[in-house]
Amino acid sequence: MKYVRWTLIAVLSLIVVLLAIANRDEVVLSINPLDRADAATSLVLPLFLVILLSIFIGILIGWAASTLKARARRRRA
Repeated sequence: MKYVRWTLIAVLSLIVVLLAIANRDEVVLSINPLDRADAATSLVLPLFLVILLSIFIGILIGWAASTLKARARRRRA
């Protein structure tokens, strides 16, 4: 089972590296949908960074939700 885990981690790491290499173009991440050219409310980031940050934020939200739900279950028990 230990080998399966390390193999899975290696494959996922390789996918992340290939994703980063393939998506090096810069994109504009704008908070203001009405004026995308406003430099105060926009960031220029590599596409792979936007993708990885989105995945990381999703993981954090899922972790927080499951932790809060488990905490409520433990209090009832």
